[in-house]
Amino acid sequence: MPPAFTSLSNWFSDLDIANTDLDLYSKEILEKYDLIVCDPQDKRNTIRQILKDEPQLSKKTLWISCTSLPQEYEAHTSQPDIKPVNFNLHIQANRPLRCKVEKGPSLVQFAHQYCRNFFNIESAKFIPELTPPDNLQHRKHKNRILIFPTTNRDKKNYSTEGFNKLAKKLAKLGHHIEIAVTPEEADEFKLLYPEFNVIFFENLEGMFSYIYESGFVISNDSGSGHVASLLGISTVTIYKKYDEFEWRPGWKESFIARPRIRLKVAGKRIWKPFISHAKIIDHIKRNIHAEQETSIV
Repeated sequence: MPPAFTSLSNWFSDLDIANTDLDLYSKEILEKYDLIVCDPQDKRNTIRQILKDEPQLSKKTLWISCTSLPQEYEAHTSQPDIKPVNFNLHIQANRPLRCKVEKGPSLVQFAHQYCRNFFNIESAKFIPELTPPDNLQHRKHKNRILIFPTTNRDKKNYSTEGFNKLAKKLAKLGHHIEIAVTPEEADEFKLLYPEFNVIFFENLEGMFSYIYESGFVISNDSGSGHVASLLGISTVTIYKKYDEFEWRPGWKESFIARPRIRLKVAGKRIWKPFISHAKIIDHIKRNIHAEQETSIV
């Protein structure tokens, strides 16, 4: 794992998160493992190059991607040679997680099916066992809504104007709204969201802890929604398309806010004005109401 992930070691007690940058991996490090699971589409090609040059390592490599697998990797090997460990892999284990013929499940559900069908792990858990720090309380601040307004791809981002309007509507209903950005974005977004508290996190552990104690997360199609879902926090994901959205947060039930229509003007897709704030607010209200009814019972 990249060094940034090591701060999460205490959250995933079943995993040994190595403090090693992927670019520093070597043949000697990879030889220690019985099975290497690798994404051929990962832009960092250090590991791929080592495997290409080392046939013995390639024999214990499983190539998995999320939605598609390049043909060269499908033919790479029919089944890894991993006799040292007790895995009974399906003959076509090298394949995407998503089944092209199946519509509806999220990538999380596809990954769960993959573990059961191709690793033959009948006990595969849909939700991994988390071990948050003892000083944290799940959804301690139920009234706190975190909005993550940015991603690494501008074309996926909902508008600042739209997020501001939505935040103000939720604040009028009594919710405490905070805008979460990267440290580099903080100064800019304090000007863009003058009525709200703009926060950032020093590391992933800080992000996990803060989301874990929040009530809701609203975001674009980005990692923050997936983290919230994993932590059992209700999410609203603003998505620019209205087709099947396999990449949606898949652990905790989430609401996908899609545009009612999309227009193409001068070669550009216009979708941001057609996101319904009313539907987002209604989802949050229904979620709160359902929680209150459950607590009464």
